Order: sequence, then structure tokens, then C-alpha cells
Amino acid sequence: STGAYWLDWFKLNYAYLLAAIIVIGSILFDVIYWYFTERFRKGRGTIIPEYEPPRKLPPAMAHLIVKERTGRTIWPATIVDLAVRGYVKIVKEKQERLGGILGGMFDAEGYRVERLKEFRSDESLRKYERQLLATLFEFDPDVFSTIDLKKKMQASASVAQSFPQRMEAAAKTLCRDTESETGAYTVPLSMGFWKIVYGANVLWRVFATLFITLIVFSDEIG
Repeated sequence: STGAYWLDWFKLNYAYLLAAIIVIGSILFDVIYWYFTERFRKGRGTIIPEYEPPRKLPPAMAHLIVKERTGRTIWPATIVDLAVRGYVKIVKEKQERLGGILGGMFDAEGYRVERLKEFRSDESLRKYERQLLATLFEFDPDVFSTIDLKKKMQASASVAQSFPQRMEAAAKTLCRDTESETGAYTVPLSMGFWKIVYGANVLWRVFATLFITLIVFSDEIG
């Protein structure tokens, strides 16, 4: 009968049918992914070159737009920018490790950041700036010292773990603030959903390919 014929055909060719479905599905996914992450979010208008940071962006945002990633220089630059705006004062400091004539040769150098303004409820600051200041002044509400921080991180494993985590959280907030304020990215930096979907699609292709390969190989052996 016709039903029995197609059932036998499917049993003989189901591996190839699955392969075709995977190929077609992958192509469709790539088209949809491209549309929603590139075409749909494409900017409008003509790009006008400017010789100053657009919209008077702070250094961290300007760095993120140019480099498309955070780096070790964004936080020192942000602290300097906050000092220029009158929120903090930066002082170079030394801590003597040895006394006597040779003491100055082995001084530990660092920086002390002194708070000049209340920042937690200041709406003129961006979220990542308030988050950075809250992290710096976590242990002392008025003073942050790089030398003291190094001591605390060496003496306490929890501080050594929590401080980098809080700085990483501030970096994520910086990305979100930059996206919402500038709209500079074709694909938003915090577009986690599509990153997860794309990763799942890659894993699906790998496992499906291995599965079909095993089926075809077992059929040939059999």
C-alpha cells in the first residue's frame, strides 16, 4: 500500500531527511538572527563626523563606543572626570615600608580618593558613576585608598572576590547606560537573549550533526 511504501521510505532515509531539516532550519535561523540583530536595529540618517566627544560623553562611554569593550583605563579616567566635576579629590600617597635612610626607596605608592559631594541621590550622575563611587566608598564613606584596598584584598578572601565582582557589575551598568543614552550600537551590548539563542543554535547543530553521523555510520556497518 501507499502508506507502507512511505513508511519504509522514511525508515531508510530518515537520517537524510533530518539532515535536510537541520540545514533548512539553520538557514532560516541565520536569516532571522541577521534581521533582528542587524537590519531591524540599523541606524537612520547620515553619520556626521565630529572632532569632540558626541553629546559631551564622559571618558568611559567614549572609550566603550570606540573600542566596543571595557578596559582597565575606563575607571581611572572616570575618577579623574569626577574629580574635574567636583565630586572627588585625588591625592597621591605613599606608605613607608622601611624606616631610616632607605625607607623612601621602598615606599608603596598609590592614590587616595576623597569624597567631596554626596553622590547616592545625585540624579545628575549616571547610574554607573554612582555604582562606581558606591563601590569605592564601601569601606569608608569619605576616603578610598588603593594602598588600603590592596591590604584588605590580601587579608580577606571575601574582599578579594567581592570587589572585582562589584566593579564588573559597574562595567555592565556602563554598557547599559551607553546603549540607552547614545544608541550607538547596531547590536546592543546587553542583548543577552539573542546571544543565548545563537549559542543554543550552535550547540543544536553540533549535536544534530553528530547524531546523524552516528546513524548513517551504524546503517553502513549494519
